[in-house]
Amino acid sequence: MELVDLYFRYVHVAFHNIFHRPTFEASVRNGSVPKILIFGVISLVARFSDHEAFANIDPLVRGEPYTKETERLLDLHKTSLVTIQACLLIAAAHVIEMQSTTESIMYSIACRMSMIMDLPNMTASNILEREMNLRERTVAKSLNILAVWWSVVAIDTWSSSALGLPRAIEARYDIAMPMDERVFRQLDADTSPEIDSSVRSPSRSLIAQMILLNQILFKVNLFNKDVVLGPLGDDVVNERVKQLSKELDDWYSKLPNDMRYSPENISYWIGESCGSTFVILHMNYNHSSQLLLYRFLHLSSQEEDILSAGYAKTCKMHANQLCGIVYEMRKHPDGNARHPLGGHMLVVASTVQLHTLLFSSDNDEVQTAKERLQANFKIINALQIFWPSLKASLSRFDTFHQACLQGKHSFRFDRYMLRFLLDFSQPVEERDGMCRG
Repeated sequence: MELVDLYFRYVHVAFHNIFHRPTFEASVRNGSVPKILIFGVISLVARFSDHEAFANIDPLVRGEPYTKETERLLDLHKTSLVTIQACLLIAAAHVIEMQSTTESIMYSIACRMSMIMDLPNMTASNILEREMNLRERTVAKSLNILAVWWSVVAIDTWSSSALGLPRAIEARYDIAMPMDERVFRQLDADTSPEIDSSVRSPSRSLIAQMILLNQILFKVNLFNKDVVLGPLGDDVVNERVKQLSKELDDWYSKLPNDMRYSPENISYWIGESCGSTFVILHMNYNHSSQLLLYRFLHLSSQEEDILSAGYAKTCKMHANQLCGIVYEMRKHPDGNARHPLGGHMLVVASTVQLHTLLFSSDNDEVQTAKERLQANFKIINALQIFWPSLKASLSRFDTFHQACLQGKHSFRFDRYMLRFLLDFSQPVEERDGMCRG
């Protein structure tokens, strides 16, 4: 069970949200869990194991034979929830290995199969099964059915943006949101289908809040793409930034008090076995905000403009908050956010610190940025022994750093920068003329 525990600690939710933990653990204990899912889980978490069987194997390659066995067992002629879950596990393994083509194909299969099965409306024998169907349909995210549906939608939001591809699944917002995680965890096959509708309120569920936030993130990604492909007039750009900033602010302001970020709330949600979900939610919020406002770092250093300076300051605030969340979470015994997307977010936040270090005239601000850069590098360096994709992240940061030493124009928001910010699983080559305007 060690590997299953590691999966739910470090991978589940960070990559996808496709299992009901008590049910999955019970299935492992009684031997009823499909082998394809067990091998898929092991492929992702063997890297973290202290078991003697893995002692002499490099953590980076421990999962490879299990990924191959998962792929061997995959039968695309079987249209089922298990097949969708297996595709998501295989896709996650290829994200880790920076194999974006296979990743995209596996996610696309999961999306198509989810739509063919009409997961949200699929007949379920009990409330647990229906909720999981909903949760799985979320790939950018019956009990298991709802979880899988929303997991497919969420993953598609991130993956399609990173690869610059159209979405493989159209998000449907007439579908019920996932229920309160605290209630979800207590469900079993005998739970009555009649359940208090209040537990489905987005204000009660961290995953539901993540879904709402991903809707805004998708708009931010589309906007950044439009800016790069442009040209868009300054008035149009400023209006869309204003609107998207308001949407992000409104999302945060509507969070109940126990879902707002604070060290106390981290401790509370860890106590509810949802600490990682809470932290990922707020990392995503600050990352979405720094993505939206990143272009103003360059603009604020090129011209005296109050609006650009204000947005650049807000971008730095969110980057600082993202760093702070990671530092706070690491204070807890099981609090490390050991997933590669979190490492990528920290790399982006580090480039914001680099901007401060190079161009700020405030000595205290510069010193703090230097300390954050050192802390971030230490964290990412420790994570790269588990995730090959983080080696690419460190490499791209080094490339970016070297370019920044040549001038302010390295922060220019263009196609190169967009790829740098979004495509976290691939190395980025040097940009010719990066610093020449």
